[in-house]
Amino acid sequence: SIDNVLTRIMAKSHLARLISPLRIGWKGGIYDENVHSLVLSEQQEHYQRMGFSEEAVRKINPGIIFVSISGFGESGPYSHKRVYDPIIQGLSGATDIQADRKTGRPNMFRIILADKVSALTAAQAISSALFHRERSGEGQHIRLSMLEATIAFLWPEGMSGLTFADQQVDIRKTFSSIDL
Repeated sequence: SIDNVLTRIMAKSHLARLISPLRIGWKGGIYDENVHSLVLSEQQEHYQRMGFSEEAVRKINPGIIFVSISGFGESGPYSHKRVYDPIIQGLSGATDIQADRKTGRPNMFRIILADKVSALTAAQAISSALFHRERSGEGQHIRLSMLEATIAFLWPEGMSGLTFADQQVDIRKTFSSIDL
């Protein structure tokens, strides 16, 4: 049931509000082994200091689906940077896909596109990991980058004309770029 799947993304600024026995599976300070997945966002060091390291959680529940969501991945020059949806939209090419066709000026989607795409990608990955665990008994660690999830989502429309070097097309003139 939905009560058995932990789908709360714990942001540092909201941690105190989210840590409650009913919301994340803690009973009297002891982690509830019936929780199926633990989803953490932002910098993982914060959660490790609070006792949410993968090692600590797996001691209680070896089959847990441990999900780490970051903006740019766990390594690299931007791995420790804070990220916001508009930044991911710009870096992923979303603003170019939404650009004004007359002026070429980049535009953002008027929704929190990267946040929603990342959440849906995480939900799909958790479903797959739960299926794997049902078959094998093993938990998994899913590592998700908001930037990578958004690029993957936008790839068919945003990069279709740039995929093959010998067949480059101006994507601003393709069918997928018309204003609807």
